[in-house]
Amino acid sequence: MKLSFKLQGLDCGNCASKLERKIAKVEGVASVSISFMTLKMALDIDDSTSKQVLENVYSVVSKSMPSVIIKRC
Repeated sequence: MKLSFKLQGLDCGNCASKLERKIAKVEGVASVSISFMTLKMALDIDDSTSKQVLENVYSVVSKSMPSVIIKRC
């Protein structure tokens, strides 16, 4: 399942890279790509566990960068 999100409050390209690496480690995430220029995240996740995977992704973001707000596109 491919999803797109808008990331509000992302401060720099380095932060985007760090966040991308952390999200890539979440079980069920097939691929993730974060663009600092557009402040968008493309996420490809496993369909069968999508709800749990999304909760884990939200948790990683809130713990790593509490100022970042994720909104679904």
